Amino acid sequence: MPTRTQAALLDAVDRVFDLAENTLAAQRELARTLIGAAERQADAVAETVESTSRETLRELDDTVKAEAKRAQQVVERVEQTPAPKPETAEADKPRPRKPEPKVDRRPFEERSLEELRERARELDIDGRSAMSKDELVAALRKQSK
Repeated sequence: MPTRTQAALLDAVDRVFDLAENTLAAQRELARTLIGAAERQADAVAETVESTSRETLRELDDTVKAEAKRAQQVVERVEQTPAPKPETAEADKPRPRKPEPKVDRRPFEERSLEELRERARELDIDGRSAMSKDELVAALRKQSK
């Protein structure tokens, strides 16, 4: 037979085990409660995302249909608009071409003094009006290099 001290010790150990079992049961219940709350939140978020997605898709579908209808109306208006008459269509008239400047391939010595001065003016050669024909030829050759 156990002594009184041993019995008290066994009784205390039993109470500690009971307390531990109760604590473990409470922790399990808390875990189940938390899991349930998390599942409800996840379901609520999924439902919100799903309904928002459906609404957005509906709005996009309506927008696409409206834009397609507007585009069709524009096409119908364009098809109903008579084509411009050829005599009134300025864009269809051929524009006269500007003649391309002809390049003078003659040597400088064969050109007149006025032709040489004109070419010197195009090249912006200083003092050209006072130059002789030989001086203009030399200045033009120097500028061409």
